[in-house]
Amino acid sequence: MNTREIPPLRKELITASDIYTAKFGKDEKTPKILYKAAEVYMAHDQFEEGRRRFVDLINQYPQDEVAEYATNLVIESYLIEKSFIDVEKFSRTMLGKPEFARKTEFLAELIKFKSGAMFKLAEGLGAEEKHDEAAVMYLKMLEENPQTQFAAMALNNAAVAYERVQRYAPAMRMYRR
Repeated sequence: MNTREIPPLRKELITASDIYTAKFGKDEKTPKILYKAAEVYMAHDQFEEGRRRFVDLINQYPQDEVAEYATNLVIESYLIEKSFIDVEKFSRTMLGKPEFARKTEFLAELIKFKSGAMFKLAEGLGAEEKHDEAAVMYLKMLEENPQTQFAAMALNNAAVAYERVQRYAPAMRMYRR
């Protein structure tokens, strides 16, 4: 993806944000200031730097509300790039953060992102004629997230993948589930 140049005024905002956080450290305004600076990079399709800054924010201020927004923007940037492996990996990492354990709605959203990414990865494996691997990915997704909205399709797709490599016994088990 092509990045866009950050206008001078926005660059000054980023510089001022960096100076502020270096000078005042961890005060109540810092997470929001860090968020705004990272958001500028994301808005100009400079995802690598934007993600780096968002991840730093998430790690330093996981309890702040902007940590959730930052997490969503990191995931959305991977979705824009169609990097489903990174969506899955990052979602899994965020699900493991103890600071997010009580945020049930947010966790449900992360699980949905992770499941969707795993589904897309399995589809990609199938498209590459890696049917055994695709079936394993579908089943892993179901094992980790049995209530996922993709459950019925994943079972069917796993069965079809097994059929394509003439593994009829596991295919039949999938169809019966």
